[in-house]
Amino acid sequence: MVRHKRGGGGNPGVSNRNGLCLNDVGGLSEQIRRIKNLIEFPLRFGGDSSCVVNDLSHGIVLYGAQGTGKSLVIRALANELTPRINFLNIYGDMLSDNPLKEARESVDPKLTADSVEIVYKSKLDRLLNRALDCAPSVVVLDDIHLLCSSKKNVTDKENNFYRTLSTFLDENRSNKRVVVLAATNQLESVHDGLRRPGRLEEEIEFPVPSAAERLEILRKIFSKITHNIPETCLEAIAEDAHSYTGADLNRVYRESLYNCLLRRSETIDTKLINEKDVRTALRKVKPTSMREITLEVPKVYWKDIGGMERVKKKLEQAVVWPLKHPEAFTRLGIQPSKGVLMYGPPGCSKTMIGKALATESQLNFIAIKGPELFDKYVGESEKAVREIFRKAKQAAPAILFFDELDALASERGGSGSQSCTVGDRVLAQLLTEIDGIEELDGVTIVAATNRPDKVDMALLRPGRLDSIIYVPLPDTETRVEIFKIRMNRMSVSEMARENIGQLAESTTGYSGAEIVALCQEAALLALEEDMNAREVEMVHFTKAFEVVKPRTSSILIDFYSQYQLKNS
Repeated sequence: MVRHKRGGGGNPGVSNRNGLCLNDVGGLSEQIRRIKNLIEFPLRFGGDSSCVVNDLSHGIVLYGAQGTGKSLVIRALANELTPRINFLNIYGDMLSDNPLKEARESVDPKLTADSVEIVYKSKLDRLLNRALDCAPSVVVLDDIHLLCSSKKNVTDKENNFYRTLSTFLDENRSNKRVVVLAATNQLESVHDGLRRPGRLEEEIEFPVPSAAERLEILRKIFSKITHNIPETCLEAIAEDAHSYTGADLNRVYRESLYNCLLRRSETIDTKLINEKDVRTALRKVKPTSMREITLEVPKVYWKDIGGMERVKKKLEQAVVWPLKHPEAFTRLGIQPSKGVLMYGPPGCSKTMIGKALATESQLNFIAIKGPELFDKYVGESEKAVREIFRKAKQAAPAILFFDELDALASERGGSGSQSCTVGDRVLAQLLTEIDGIEELDGVTIVAATNRPDKVDMALLRPGRLDSIIYVPLPDTETRVEIFKIRMNRMSVSEMARENIGQLAESTTGYSGAEIVALCQEAALLALEEDMNAREVEMVHFTKAFEVVKPRTSSILIDFYSQYQLKNS
């Protein structure tokens, strides 16, 4: 199946014109340089008898997330190197669900089902032989994981394809006039036999672009048109577009064009794309890495949380600074914390603080509730943990928020059984993901719990969740702030507002959630008294105290105080 290369794939700042060249591609200069050398050196010196040339690699795999530019670079290479080098393309649909129909149409209309596999094998052989005949040439295998899968239960077609391709790579190892160039977004799904030395041994990663690379991509994108977007705007967008791939940024560009045309159709305005068009588009376009993560984070700001200034400051330092200013930490030789544990009585805004942290930092935020990871089937819970961290790494810089951590990472051996429980295996997987062989770059863990003593100590040692922050019951100043925030959202009498200090004094021992419940109860009492009531009076707050009582016992407070002393 030989075709001209299809468009699509990653598209970092490139038009779809036929004259696409490598200079149009932004943010991938190192990858392009390496691929060109790996292709051109064997093809240029393939007839040389030098042992140096004979040892050059002739199998390459480009891997990375969707939209990072793999197919785009191949297309640009084909445009630049043709006609000096011939490009032949093989696609995953060669193993279509209806091979008999396709084979009859393409080879022999009288073909029987029994000989379909033979046709497929000879079909691939013909393509590879053609690559040899028209050398120097490059055989392009897009979506190689669909053609040669690592899964155990593969079809006969996939086995035949793997054997044919492996034989070709082995037998033509000394023929450096043919290079095999494969691409995939699932490297772990490619057959291990193809990834061994001598076959597709060169693996080149196409990562999600950094802020500097995103800026280069944006410059190339918007250089295609006349616009009045200031350079400072592009720089700010590049900084804010965390985990956006080149294809995502090109989607932002197209959405900006739409916004511009929409504005022109509604009002007589400039014909140029402006800063507002781009910023509106950025808010609308979700990065590819986050599309499979269905999460709605309520817009909670620091101003919505009364007091807690010490907690807010410590979280900024431990979470936001390392993710937003990694160069500063590198410059001073500071090893940023991998995780933060917030603990304290129920109702003290730990979860709300996590949401506000996500909103204020403008970082990608993935929230996980501990119990939802457990599965009754062996291995599935550990797989769920691995998948969460994989998504977080793709969406970096990101905050991974674990609520109710004690339910997920309880102390091992707590059940009294000597056997390894699901919880033990999940905890082991969690520890491996946090500080295993693979670095957890750009991902910070924030966890919350009411029972820090139930969390396994291995998770709290230095290098893991080493920043432990106590979120206590609100003090008088914080309770005043909470009452002010709630009363600003209610219709409250002047007398009640003037007595906020008295209300704060009367709520000693109340959690933030209980103060909110107190305000809610006062409003309901006002409606119970008169459904047409316009304001909540002080008397309603006084009556609400009879209904809403503090539930945090002195024993629990003593426990948190002792735990704080032990970990301070």
